[in-house]
Amino acid sequence: MTEDPHFGFVVAAYLVGFLVVGGMTAAVMKDYANLKRALQKFAPGADADRSPDGPRPAQGANNAGESSPRT
Repeated sequence: MTEDPHFGFVVAAYLVGFLVVGGMTAAVMKDYANLKRALQKFAPGADADRSPDGPRPAQGANNAGESSPRT
């Protein structure tokens, strides 16, 4: 297998491919962390609003699924 004249090219191509995919993955992860940090400035208490039971209904929302009566 190593006697193949194209062996070095194949190994180099795989190496470049792995480096490119790894670099792109690292760039996306870094960008995600930066965006997450930047968005925390806009909603400092956003984590306090979350409950383990899921999202809370909006204030004034009718939970029965009926429209509220008009006065």
